[in-house]
Amino acid sequence: MSERELWQEVLLCAINDALNAPTTSAGESRRIQQAHEARAYLTTPSDDLAEVCSLAGIDMDALLDRMQKRLADAHPLPPRPKLPPARIQPTRTRNRRLEYDGEALTVREWSERTGISAGAIHARLRTGWTVSDALTVAPDESHKRRGQMNSKTITHEGEARTYRQ
Repeated sequence: MSERELWQEVLLCAINDALNAPTTSAGESRRIQQAHEARAYLTTPSDDLAEVCSLAGIDMDALLDRMQKRLADAHPLPPRPKLPPARIQPTRTRNRRLEYDGEALTVREWSERTGISAGAIHARLRTGWTVSDALTVAPDESHKRRGQMNSKTITHEGEARTYRQ
């Protein structure tokens, strides 16, 4: 499986979560939560979605438009289940500043300065890169860093594999 096919599978999993959600909340609270998250992810532009679409070779705007139309016709979801406070993730601040080399700039500003996409910077930070490396490692050198992703897995059709696999 090529890297592009892998990222297409990631999008397909999100689409399946969004479209094939349970319509009742009896014992399905986690799947309902995942469906809400998948629907929001696939209908709202974000740096993360832009990065995944780019890696999958898919136009993000076309995906957003198609998913908004498909979900308008889909079964409505039950309300989001209340998760225990320990599982609620803190919200991200849109203008979070990263400090590097004595300067504090937003990810977008660092992206403009370094030529590294904002999505790539976010992805690098999420996978444990230091701010310094996220802002200075050239995109062509970042392929060498993908070994860090070996511990993250995705499950498809009952099979768990690392991103590299």
